[in-house]
Amino acid sequence: MRIVRSPWSDRFDSLVADAIKDLLISSPFVSEAACERLVYCVTKCGRAASIRILLVVNLSLENIVSGATSASALVALVKQLPQTSLRFIPTLHAKAYIADGTRAIITSANLTAGGLYRNLEYGVEFDEPAIVREIRRDVEDYAALGPLVPIDTLCRLAVAANRVAAERTVAEKDAGSQVQRAIATLLNSAGDEVLRARTAGRSLTAILEDTIVYLLSRGPKTTPEIHSHIQHIHPDLCDDNIDRVIDGRSYGKRWKHSVRTAQSHLKERGKAVLVRGRWRLAGNEVNRDHRVRR
Repeated sequence: MRIVRSPWSDRFDSLVADAIKDLLISSPFVSEAACERLVYCVTKCGRAASIRILLVVNLSLENIVSGATSASALVALVKQLPQTSLRFIPTLHAKAYIADGTRAIITSANLTAGGLYRNLEYGVEFDEPAIVREIRRDVEDYAALGPLVPIDTLCRLAVAANRVAAERTVAEKDAGSQVQRAIATLLNSAGDEVLRARTAGRSLTAILEDTIVYLLSRGPKTTPEIHSHIQHIHPDLCDDNIDRVIDGRSYGKRWKHSVRTAQSHLKERGKAVLVRGRWRLAGNEVNRDHRVRR
């Protein structure tokens, strides 16, 4: 284990250079300058067309509209590094950079210019294979809680964010009600696009089935405990005060009903059982997709 102090851009470059087959990055915020750096490092190594990259990010409405995460930069990244895939988790806070199964850096730094160059960040680097594998599996488990975001969805998010930003620029000069209504309309539209990206056409029940399996892989839980964890993981889909309908599917107030339906489906398919008031994975499910923490 080695300490990673700021500035750490050279360590980032080195880790990317060591990624022969794949690179796994978890970073809530992603900026244009950092994406350009990543593209430069991968291209310099001659792996732009071949290396598999998984980015786990937070594409929440607040993030893309404020510019904390640049949807446009992510579009450019995917176009230049075509084996890149993205997953979207709104509650993501972990920052991890993993090259193959050989090196991992856990740090306070986001994949942004501030994170790489300016901020006073701190982290640790591991090259012990067993520890790197464990970190990688944990981040992959996190990633599995969010949907894959295709490039056409990224493009729509980038357009929506740019429209809101442009209208807000107008609002700085004209704070009239008409401008404010236009901004509200654009925000609602952008919010719908974000929710489409989050759900990827899946029902809330289907999303919650995967989440319950993830939670139970960490140990048995009561239904109230499952409710609490689910609402923390999916606050945008499990809002007690809002009921939103996207493409004919409902997300919001009735989420506990969807949890109950998901539990029933898992029980019917032999994936989960209820024992003395606590839900747990059944049989081979314990070791199939997730690991039980001891």
